Amino acid sequence: MGKVVFLLFWFLGVVLDQATKWWAENSLKNGAIVLVPGILRLHLRQNFASAFGLQFLNRSQHMVVTFGVTVLFLFLFLKRARRPFVLYLGGSLYLAGAWGNLVDRLWRGYVVDFIEPSFWATFNVADVLIVAGVVSMIWGLLCHEERENSCL
Repeated sequence: MGKVVFLLFWFLGVVLDQATKWWAENSLKNGAIVLVPGILRLHLRQNFASAFGLQFLNRSQHMVVTFGVTVLFLFLFLKRARRPFVLYLGGSLYLAGAWGNLVDRLWRGYVVDFIEPSFWATFNVADVLIVAGVVSMIWGLLCHEERENSCL
């Protein structure tokens, strides 16, 4: 069951990310939408950098890293070993976010960002999926290690 969830959430995450970016590019091109005044708005941005406005990798390097992590995750999550469900979920969410942003870089030449809190950098659904995936995998690893003693 974990392998099905892994592949399904990966696919659905990329679709959700691309759908929200399509919506943002079509709905926010004439201006921002304020959701919570002074705290949160939707504002279209084109992110040519890697993260937080900093350029860590170029487009080719992003592609190599994403493919490398994908191969590693496929090897780890699709082989016969049983893993905690939350690890499958976390891995799929992480890959969905990474592939969502990679599709942007390859197709558009930049990443579409549009969720803009007043206290943080502008981001998108793929970025949320990446963070949720990493947190889920860490949680899964910690719970799996402690399960022999006790965990959820």
